[in-house]
Amino acid sequence: MKYQWHDIEQRSEEWFKLRLGIPTASNFHKILTQKTLKPSESRHKYKCQLLAEWVTGIPQEDFKSKSMEAGIENEDRARSAFEMMCEVETKRPGFFTAYDGMAGASPDALIDPAIDVEIKTRELQTQIGWAILNDDGERQDHRIQYQGRLMIEEREWSYLWNYNEQMVIPVLKFPRDEKVIGAIDAALRQFIDELLAARERLTREFGPFPRFTAVPEAAPDHDKDFLSSEDEEALVAALRAQDQRCE
Repeated sequence: MKYQWHDIEQRSEEWFKLRLGIPTASNFHKILTQKTLKPSESRHKYKCQLLAEWVTGIPQEDFKSKSMEAGIENEDRARSAFEMMCEVETKRPGFFTAYDGMAGASPDALIDPAIDVEIKTRELQTQIGWAILNDDGERQDHRIQYQGRLMIEEREWSYLWNYNEQMVIPVLKFPRDEKVIGAIDAALRQFIDELLAARERLTREFGPFPRFTAVPEAAPDHDKDFLSSEDEEALVAALRAQDQRCE
């Protein structure tokens, strides 16, 4: 599979335009289920959402919970914490497309040609839930997303950094899983074929469509998105107590 990397800012106008009307890794679980790798009950609804974006030229998924908004606002702080914890420098993630531009992936950071990073800002109670789970628990709940990204980006490892300033837990590492990737690839190819067929039918029977240019406003530039000395001291103390580092 040949991918294309787009050197753009997340949540910029260009970023939203590239995602418009195509399945993205964060939503691959709407095409096939996380645990059984069977067709998801949400796939038809998701297909209709993407077709609505293609018809209008406007993103249809605009809901943001308070935790999602907090995650966006704290993303730079979380990334700085990750870099300090793992003693690495991350690179601009941009946006990846594959399948002739008909699918995409948007990691939160890149480390080298083999690794990408997913950063999730967690509420404390959610962070505690992650901390007490065993290895067979919620670690599987996002595998379609990170395996889908690894497939599109042609990478080998994905790091998951669950960030909360009040409680530090180790970074999770997930290797590339060819069995899961094979299932995602097959389901995605079928989904894209159905999407293209639906586009053709809509155009033939109901088109042409006027496409607008409205996109959500880009995330604000936060002047204080950095780690304070107090933040650094707290993280270092927690890490020393746990003796955890990325390897």
